[in-house]
Amino acid sequence: YLYVIVCFFFFQAEDGIRYLVRSRGLGDVYKRQMLNLTTFYRTFLFTIIGSVIFLTTNVFGQGLEIYVSDAGNFSNPPWKILKFDENGENPEMFIDTVLAWPQDIVFLEDQQVVLISNLNSGRITKYNSSTGDYIGNFATGIAGPTRMKIGEDSLLYVLQWSGNGKARRYQLDGTYVGEFTSVGVPQSIGLDWDSNGNLYVSSYSGDNIRTVSYTHLTLPTSDLV
Repeated sequence: YLYVIVCFFFFQAEDGIRYLVRSRGLGDVYKRQMLNLTTFYRTFLFTIIGSVIFLTTNVFGQGLEIYVSDAGNFSNPPWKILKFDENGENPEMFIDTVLAWPQDIVFLEDQQVVLISNLNSGRITKYNSSTGDYIGNFATGIAGPTRMKIGEDSLLYVLQWSGNGKARRYQLDGTYVGEFTSVGVPQSIGLDWDSNGNLYVSSYSGDNIRTVSYTHLTLPTSDLV
C-alpha cells in the first residue's frame, strides 16, 4: 500500500509523509489516504510540495482515514487512539491498551506496525497497524518521549521532554543507536530538517527553536527563534 498523510499537532499545522517505511510522525491528528496497489498502473507521478507527497495516478479505489491521539485528560487516563472516516465521522477505537499520555504516531509500513510514544511511561509501544493490537515495546528508558521522525539515514529520531533533553536515535527494529545531540533542549516538542540536512528542535518551556548541523552534531548556543 501507498499512503499520504497530512498531520497536525497542538496549535501548529504541520505536514508529513507516510510513504512506505519513511513514515514521519508529526503529531496528534493524521489524515491517511489509502491507495489499493491492485487498482493502479505501475507508472505514477510524484509532485512534492513542502513535505507532502501528492500522487498523480490512475486509481479506481481509495479511502481516507483520520487517526487521533486522544489525551483529553492530559496526564490522567483514559487515553486512546481513535480512527475516523474522511468526514471526521464514524469514530472507532483503534488503540486503548498500554498507553500512557500518548504523544506521537509513526507507521512502519514494511513491518506492518505503528509506533506510539508515551510521555508518562518513557516507552515507545508497538502495535499492529491494521488491527491496533499491542505487540510489545519498541524502546524503553526514554525521559518522556514526545515527537518521533524518521530521518534520511533511515533512523528514528526521538525527542525527550525531560532528562538531559537530547535527541535519541533508533534503528527501525528498536535497536538503540545513541544520542544525536551533545546539548539538550528542555521539553523538546517538535523537530524537522531543512534541505541542507540541518535539524531543528523546538522547546516548549524555552519558547525557542534550536538548530543542529549534521557536520557538527551539536546545538548552537544561540537560538534560531
